[in-house]
Formats: sequence, C-alpha cells, structure tokens
Amino acid sequence: HSHECLPYGHSRHVQWRFQGAGKPVSLNVSGRMRANNGELLKDAALAGLGITYLPTFIVGDALRAGSLVRVLDELRPEPLTLSAVYPQHRQASRPVQAFIEFLRERLDSTIEPGDQQG
Repeated sequence: HSHECLPYGHSRHVQWRFQGAGKPVSLNVSGRMRANNGELLKDAALAGLGITYLPTFIVGDALRAGSLVRVLDELRPEPLTLSAVYPQHRQASRPVQAFIEFLRERLDSTIEPGDQQG
C-alpha cells in the first residue's frame, strides 16, 4: 500500500528511524505536507491526510481512543532522547526544578511498555 506521509520538519528529505528484528531500519519519506508541530501533524493524521511518525506523548490519547492506529507494527520507534538544559554556572531554580519534574512525570506516564529502553 502507498500512503501519503506527514513528516516532521522542514527538510524535503526525512528519514524515519526504527528498530526491526534487532537491526536499525531507516525509511526515506516525503510528503506534500510537512510541519514542525506535532499537534498539527496529529490533527492532519486524524483528518485522514496521511500517516505520521510522532512520539506517544503526542498521539497516545488518540491511539488509546482508537482514532489513530499503529502501522508498521513489526518495527519499534528509535528511542527518543529529551534533555532539559540550564546554565552550568547556576543551580536550577525551584520553578525550573518543578518544571523538569513535571516533564519527567508527564513523559514517564505516556511511555507504553516496550517503548522505554535502558
């Protein structure tokens, strides 16, 4: 089957990276529509405009509701690293520490079994 892809970013050449059977798999994708906003891409997928590759914390609710479904089930997404940074010479303020803790709790609660590695 051929599907319209909805890549994240502005580049004309995007690779979606996965793990399949213990090996890295890269798919070159392009599409008529691309964006650097995950919510916009989720909405486009919900409207039937194509398939997209987004983290669970963006599409988890739609997956659980059944309004979006996984494709390429034999492949697992490449792990996503998210870093919170602040100046080295200063200790993180209480609001910054609270925000980092909020992110940790929010993102940990959206990772599904098998999605987290390490």
